[in-house]
Amino acid sequence: TRVLALPKPSFTSVYYASLGKLYDPVTRPSGIVNLAVAENRLAAPLIMERLAAAGSGATPESLAYNPYAGSDRLRAAVARVASRHIARCSVDPANVILTNGAGSALWLLAANLADAGQGILVPTPYYYAY
Repeated sequence: TRVLALPKPSFTSVYYASLGKLYDPVTRPSGIVNLAVAENRLAAPLIMERLAAAGSGATPESLAYNPYAGSDRLRAAVARVASRHIARCSVDPANVILTNGAGSALWLLAANLADAGQGILVPTPYYYAY
């Protein structure tokens, strides 16, 4: 099993401490708006209202990051499309990995290329989450 265990830069403690001070229109109107995560929490109520009106069956979790490999339902759909139109052979959904951005793709790649105790050099400048 491959494991990604990297030392965290010292400024990540500030980031994690800020997570307890996030904006909420009722309980914390002067809170912090986190721009480091690509989840639109400010518009989530409006988005959920419109998704419900469209009969999507979406839940609030639908707007958040999904499992690193992607949801089972989406992986199965992508495997079907790939099987029929791209690969022209049977693609097993277990072999499909979907990511929600470059950070997740890089994390998965690093976790699968390096063994425990190994590292991957990342040149600067870099986005701290990578």
